[in-house]
Amino acid sequence: MSGTALYYVKLYVGDPETLANFYRDVFGMKEVRRIYEPDHVRPHLEIYLSAGPRENDNQIVLMKYLNRPAPTPGEATVALKVDDVDAVVVAAKAAGGAITHAAETLTEHNFRWATVTDPEGHTLEIMQFGVR
Repeated sequence: MSGTALYYVKLYVGDPETLANFYRDVFGMKEVRRIYEPDHVRPHLEIYLSAGPRENDNQIVLMKYLNRPAPTPGEATVALKVDDVDAVVVAAKAAGGAITHAAETLTEHNFRWATVTDPEGHTLEIMQFGVR
């Protein structure tokens, strides 16, 4: 279908403030919107983070329902393009994440990648293109 583009990936989390700091510190994402509705029929907090130059580019939404626990991590995998996989892996670990697949270069596909988790265990595939 033409005209379709990824708008955001939504992660259901337990501590959106800590994770917003993680995504800001590790990936340079910026908060572009916050929705706090404690009186809603489903009380919640949503923090929208963008990795692009425009507010609606490449967003991750951190969603916390205020009256229920966060689901078990692993409900989504987020893939992020970065300039330096190795630097991001180091930053993720320093910020409370974990390395679940060490960085490797796939020369036949012209990229380097690794898999890390954020502090709550959400899987992040980190990809650097143009690597031989």
